[in-house]
Amino acid sequence: MNYKEQTIRSNFKFFGGISILYGLLFAFCMYRNLFGATFLVYAIATVYVLDLFIRKVDLKIKKETKMYYMLIIVCGISTCITSNKPLQFLNWCCVIGLLIVSMLGQFFDKSNWDIPSYVVNSVILFITTIGYSFLSIKETENFIKREERRENKKVSFVIIGVLVALGSLLIILPLLISSDMIFRKVFESLTGWLSFEKMVPNIQTVLGILITALLGFVLIYGFFYACCRVDFSGERQRIVERCHPIIGISFSAVIGVIYLLYSAIQIVYLFFGNAGSLPEGITYSQYAREGFWQLVAVAALNIIIVMLCMYLFEENKYLKILLTIICGCTFVMMASAAYRMYLYVSIYHLTILRLLVFWFLLILALIMGGVIVSIYKKGFQLVRYIILTSVCGYLIFTMARPDYQIAKYNMEHIQDMRAEDLSYMIYGLSLDAAPVIAEKAYDYLSGDDNYNMKGQLYDYFRTIADNNEEIYFRKANYSRIKAKTAADVYIKEHAEDSIYSAYYYGDYEYQ
Repeated sequence: MNYKEQTIRSNFKFFGGISILYGLLFAFCMYRNLFGATFLVYAIATVYVLDLFIRKVDLKIKKETKMYYMLIIVCGISTCITSNKPLQFLNWCCVIGLLIVSMLGQFFDKSNWDIPSYVVNSVILFITTIGYSFLSIKETENFIKREERRENKKVSFVIIGVLVALGSLLIILPLLISSDMIFRKVFESLTGWLSFEKMVPNIQTVLGILITALLGFVLIYGFFYACCRVDFSGERQRIVERCHPIIGISFSAVIGVIYLLYSAIQIVYLFFGNAGSLPEGITYSQYAREGFWQLVAVAALNIIIVMLCMYLFEENKYLKILLTIICGCTFVMMASAAYRMYLYVSIYHLTILRLLVFWFLLILALIMGGVIVSIYKKGFQLVRYIILTSVCGYLIFTMARPDYQIAKYNMEHIQDMRAEDLSYMIYGLSLDAAPVIAEKAYDYLSGDDNYNMKGQLYDYFRTIADNNEEIYFRKANYSRIKAKTAADVYIKEHAEDSIYSAYYYGDYEYQ
């Protein structure tokens, strides 16, 4: 048992007590409410508790750890300002990943870690946390037993006093109840509220809250104890020994020649279409849309290939040149894929998947830039660069509220709104898009022949208004509040369109 473990066990009143308080706060924040405003409270509380624990075991908080703390809090903010469920779920995953990475950096020297070391050590820490999850319960039991031995007489006196009081009340209460009518009614209302029949419907809720609180308690204690327990200080052996660079040079040369030819074709036919001639019967728009996903896959695969070559083969200047050529061709492929998607969006407008593609290509380009630097700069922290680039890029993407931006772009670029365009924005996007739809969609529906679309819009905003009547703090969300405000204004301004809505026809048929 090392010093940090001994500190935790000998100070259970501190670590266990704070963990219990954290568990209660975790239940308040997360019980049946994974994506409300309290997600930010949970993120801040987690960072604060870990900070307290680290200082208690006499460790100084590293700058890198503070940076990860900030990213965790930004994830919490991101969850509070969007209603996009997939992005909110990814924020959860991002917080968990950042917690693991931050503690790995806080407790261990990662300067010589490669990608396999990061992956293996992260998995070990995750599994170790699960293994020590119920240690907190055992330590709590031991702590209670120790306290009972110390305070046994005091506890006995308290129990005796309570029993005497209960016996006295058997005589006193009937006298008080019969002496005052108002007291009798108040007492009857209290006992009725506390009756078993009244509490039965809430037993499930009570159990759910208790289980959620217990989960928060055991996880925060087990996670920190695992960080103190595991030992990653030893030098991890390479999974495979480095191979002779001739193998890598031969492989890279063949791949590089093919990529150079492919890149030349992209430059001639796609970027400068007038310079080349396409096969008969194929238009430039067809050529632009063809093969997009294959290009994205190859670009991502190239990053893996280059990193594997750097890991598997001995250092060689000719190998570096060939890997640089592959990287350069990958940039051309990513530019080609982005340009193809741009042409496609200009015709078929923007969707969340198409916007994700642009973001993914940008992140790939930034990662590839880091890979090129790592080829020539020994000691470059490539894994940390990839983590920070991916996380920061993702947070910028979520903070921009992509559904809002998609609706705004489409409203500004669609010339004639069709039913399928409107349906995608009101059914395919989250509530983030509601304010834009409320502000601009009606401009496309001025004609009398658009009554179906008017009815769709009215139903959309009526549903938003009805589903968000009571937004209290736990479930509060900036996106929901904005959508509710926009819906109320829209319903008031376009009340005459209620005759086209499903609500109206439903009421009419019922009558």
